[in-house]
Amino acid sequence: MRNITSVAPFLASDFVDLVEPTFNIEAYQEFIDKHRTALGTFQNYLISKLHDSRVIEVITTANEFTIVLNDIVTFDFAQAVINEKGLPIDIKLLTFPVSLRLFDNPAVKYYQVEDNGDMIEIEPVSLHEYLYEQVLRLEDNLIEIGFTFWQDRSHAGERFIVIVQANQIDVEEKQFFAWKQAFGEDLNGYYFYFKEQFDSDRYIYDCEVNKKLVEEYDLNSKHSF
Repeated sequence: MRNITSVAPFLASDFVDLVEPTFNIEAYQEFIDKHRTALGTFQNYLISKLHDSRVIEVITTANEFTIVLNDIVTFDFAQAVINEKGLPIDIKLLTFPVSLRLFDNPAVKYYQVEDNGDMIEIEPVSLHEYLYEQVLRLEDNLIEIGFTFWQDRSHAGERFIVIVQANQIDVEEKQFFAWKQAFGEDLNGYYFYFKEQFDSDRYIYDCEVNKKLVEEYDLNSKHSF
């Protein structure tokens, strides 16, 4: 029986009460840094930068497994711009799609995790919210990633593990297109500044930080809104 603490220790704390940490986050960061080229754009979304993003769609075919998400970080920054500028835009209607696509000979398995960490393989279930990910293996022509998702229920929710193997991974970013649809062309500068910070190592996952980003752009831009 596979156990989450040995298969994907970074994801284990969501399922098992750990007496002590079993995952070395510093070593994991070094692993990611070492494989930046192989990970491509996906490395910009590690570690767990998409946490709490709603699942728009899951596409499973013989040649791909694609997760389409409403990028929560872009969503939160858009909300900061709307609030700071007093724009008449309903944030609840906005979607900033980003697609994580694992393709070329994919293998996908869904698991329910017992209280002791044992992983029980199950049939695919609906997935509603993205929680965490861990890159489990990265070799020549092979990438394996474990994902944790939340599934909404009528009275309570439940977490599931999805482990995907494939030969290749890419990320399709459609956030800027959605931004232009919502804000028009005049506020593109805010998005570009935000994306520059997002792709750096700066911590921007906080309402106050998003407000500060808007203020920074206004101070440094000759075309302040």
